[in-house]
Amino acid sequence: MLKCPNNMCLASKYVCDGQYHVHGYDECDLHAESKEVCNKWACPGAWKCKKTNKCISMENVCDSHAWNCGLYIPESRYIEDTSDEDPAMCQHWTCAEGYWKCDDGLQCIEETNVCNPDLSWWGTCSDGSHNTNCDEWVCPDGWWKCHNNERWVVNLLPKLEKLLYNYVVCNV
Repeated sequence: MLKCPNNMCLASKYVCDGQYHVHGYDECDLHAESKEVCNKWACPGAWKCKKTNKCISMENVCDSHAWNCGLYIPESRYIEDTSDEDPAMCQHWTCAEGYWKCDDGLQCIEETNVCNPDLSWWGTCSDGSHNTNCDEWVCPDGWWKCHNNERWVVNLLPKLEKLLYNYVVCNV
């Protein structure tokens, strides 16, 4: 929690996140995004970008999206920061829960994107490892695998309807 000069309080998740929420462009939001605050803010439960001091969620680290740490300064300019995609750091990064590390060690993708040939480049491993060893892959809870091992389907239907769903959705 951050106490602003106007005695209002702002939840930690809104401090130094590069956005103006809740209050719009009021004194508290401007204070919470100020250089003075963000240089000192520890980003509890989040990752701190090296150049902009912006706080981003752990899921956005090593996801191959170089804009997560970038920062737009209102009525000013854009500050580029790709520190969350640094290869040396990503090699040693542990992916957030629900994410899977690509074989090259440089990228974390959502588990639901593994063994899903319907996806284009977005959300997949740049090295293609998300579509290898699909016969051995175990789906996360709440998902099931088409019998051709190529695609996952949200488990929304009762077991008796899976056969029909496998035929229609899995295009088998």
